[in-house]
Amino acid sequence: MDPLIRETMRRQISALLKVCSVASDGLRDLMNKTTLMSPSKREVITDVVMRQMGGRELAKRLVEFRPQTRVLYMSGYTDDAIVRHGVLDDRMSFIQKPFSLDLFALRVSEVMLQPATSPA
Repeated sequence: MDPLIRETMRRQISALLKVCSVASDGLRDLMNKTTLMSPSKREVITDVVMRQMGGRELAKRLVEFRPQTRVLYMSGYTDDAIVRHGVLDDRMSFIQKPFSLDLFALRVSEVMLQPATSPA
């Protein structure tokens, strides 16, 4: 993801959640146990397709450490295409790129209200 877009999203998320960490590499962030074990980290927003580890695999591993984690997946692919190819299922929270900041805020708020579920 473009660094400018990532920073814009970080600001929007921080306004909603008050706490936000951003990582450009899911695998690197996964290895950062300090980030994983932080009690303030309950929501994860991840791209479905990333360089070293896909978003679903990242979420699965994060939930192993923090079962109460809520996940919002995003992608430039349509949700229908992602479901058809088995990357996500229709029960998972998803937002298609590009999206407005208002829609993003709405989806993040919806995810925060959901009970934690397994990404697998």
